[in-house]
Amino acid sequence: TGRSASTTLTWMLDALPGVRMAGENNDTLHELKNMKKHVMGNKHWIKGSGKQSAWGHNKVPPQAFSCVAQSMIETINPPKFNQSKSLEEENEADYKTIIGFKTIRFLDDSEGDDKGLVDFVQDNFPCSKILINYSSNITRQSNSALWVRTKGQNVSFEILRGANARLGRVGNMFGSQAYMLDSAAWLRNISVLNEMVTWLGFPERCHFQHLLAFNVLGNGYTIAGRVHYSCFFSDTI
Repeated sequence: TGRSASTTLTWMLDALPGVRMAGENNDTLHELKNMKKHVMGNKHWIKGSGKQSAWGHNKVPPQAFSCVAQSMIETINPPKFNQSKSLEEENEADYKTIIGFKTIRFLDDSEGDDKGLVDFVQDNFPCSKILINYSSNITRQSNSALWVRTKGQNVSFEILRGANARLGRVGNMFGSQAYMLDSAAWLRNISVLNEMVTWLGFPERCHFQHLLAFNVLGNGYTIAGRVHYSCFFSDTI
């Protein structure tokens, strides 16, 4: 949900070694899902599989779309361009990088599509890890300066409770692939965030010591602090 410290979380994750995060991408996951459905979900296209007909085509392996979907995410979150390196050298240096992004639009569509979207992610991003960030402090979230300024009123407790409950259900659908994070807890206690860092697979020497703070006033990406962590780079990370 919006105003749940998701921007702060994004750029703290980006500070971890071997991780490159990106911000919002206008709900690319749904667009990828819809693109696949537009072609491979068409009844004529399905009937044309393996046939020499107007809609004919060779059979497509079940996981073939994974390369397209993952390539799209990599394409819109590239490394910084280095003029001294060729594209091949860039790709060679980048292939171990963990690539991620944040989205507060994952549940924008109707609730009936939640299971289909989870299935799409699990089918096409099977090695991914999902962090589901929410805020149990709905009073603070409802009174967010950004929402009050743009909407002219507070977002109701009912809406936020419903969104949090829905995120919990989605987390259960993902199972062990997902990790639930309550920003009301990790903003007060850095150890809560470091438990998630451990879950991601980083050793204790990569734990955070202080919090970043981005977009805290709702008026842009104002850095209110600096990130500090101790970490040694290793091929095992």
